[in-house]
Amino acid sequence: AGDQVASLHTLQRHREILRDYQAEFSKTCAGLKAARDRAQLLDSVRADIRDHRRAASSGVGGGDSASLLRERTAIHHAVRLADEVIDRAAATQAGLHDQRSGFGNIQRNLGALATKLPAVGSLIGAISARKRRDVMVLSATAAVCFFLLFWAVLG
Repeated sequence: AGDQVASLHTLQRHREILRDYQAEFSKTCAGLKAARDRAQLLDSVRADIRDHRRAASSGVGGGDSASLLRERTAIHHAVRLADEVIDRAAATQAGLHDQRSGFGNIQRNLGALATKLPAVGSLIGAISARKRRDVMVLSATAAVCFFLLFWAVLG
């Protein structure tokens, strides 16, 4: 029975290792495919540039190809700027997510501290009650001022 348990444990571990290797292999294959696609794209761009230069030097279709090249350059710059904006937005989103998780951790730690130490819990409760009372006093003051102003304007 002990040998069978050890064998099952070893088999389970080998399956986990196999899954890890398969995942790593698929990531590597995807990376290689992306690199190959980028290289092919770069080669096609180089070929297009070479063809354009040949056409421009021979004088055939110079005006049309020049305008197409300018348009292509403008599109390339617009795409690059859009990529930069997207990168900034992603960085901002990541920063906000980190900040949110940090505040969540702080709130959990304060809650844990309040349950462990009753004095801290009562202090947090007193601060919350005082804050609520201050909000009520400020609201009542604003309402009275608004009522007096309204009464003075109509009266």
